[in-house]
Amino acid sequence: MYLAVSRHHLESRIPCARDADPGSEGGRGLVVVAAVADRWGVEEGPSPCKAVWVELDLPGEGREP
Repeated sequence: MYLAVSRHHLESRIPCARDADPGSEGGRGLVVVAAVADRWGVEEGPSPCKAVWVELDLPGEGREP
């Protein structure tokens, strides 16, 4: 069992995980997502739409929390 979350954007730029400058206020979102997610990705829709999605495995019977 898993939890799925997606965020739709009206922007044509495809995001990617990158190293942010230590002084910058942004640019860390996908690094955090990649660190905690079991699976994640980007789906392109009709231009300029896209969706960033993430799946988190949930503890279940016989699984560690």
